[in-house]
Amino acid sequence: MRTFIIAAAAAALLAGPALAASKKAPSAAPAATPAAAPTTKPAAKPAKKERSAAQIANDNRMKACGAEWRALKPEAKKGKTWTQFLKTCRAKA
Repeated sequence: MRTFIIAAAAAALLAGPALAASKKAPSAAPAATPAAAPTTKPAAKPAKKERSAAQIANDNRMKACGAEWRALKPEAKKGKTWTQFLKTCRAKA
């Protein structure tokens, strides 16, 4: 009895979308499109703030340390994380 109920429920779920699509009444006329809203220009994005010399120097240090980290062989990285490496790399610079 349980198997029959489960099978019937599964069949209904699988056939449901197909039956629902076939039962829809065709519409006589397409829905009217709403009047187009007047288009306006999007607001201009504010100019980005210039980066300070300290920020640029930090970017350069990060790039240099990142290149050094990627160049290291896996044996040299063993037991170290990027965070630990960056701390020592920044101390050297």
